[in-house]
Amino acid sequence: ISREEVKMKYKIAIRESEKRKFQRLNIPLKIQYRWLSRKNILQEIFTQDISGGGIKIRADKPFKEGEHLKALLYFPDEPKPIKVLSRVVWCKKKIIKKKTYFEVGIKHIKIYARDRERFVYLFCEMMINFLS
Repeated sequence: ISREEVKMKYKIAIRESEKRKFQRLNIPLKIQYRWLSRKNILQEIFTQDISGGGIKIRADKPFKEGEHLKALLYFPDEPKPIKVLSRVVWCKKKIIKKKTYFEVGIKHIKIYARDRERFVYLFCEMMINFLS
């Protein structure tokens, strides 16, 4: 392999890794959420993955893009949840074996100040454990 081929592969690898702004972990965390635009009860669901910028979930019903929600993220062995203001950025319908569900991308808009440091610590701790 030539020096140019190595440089080319290295540049490609960097570009591919830069597609995502945040590293994602495929870890199911319990979240509870409530829509800001509706009067509704707290609903519960689990994440498919989580990052510093948002979460992906699988839902039985579609979520409306642009809609805002307040969420509580529950990290393992952590008694207090992290409070997050979020927005639905995409929703994709999926059908597998005649079962319909929706994958939903949710962006963190605001992690409340008292929880921000704890979120970073807990997320980094999970990433270290995941990589070890």
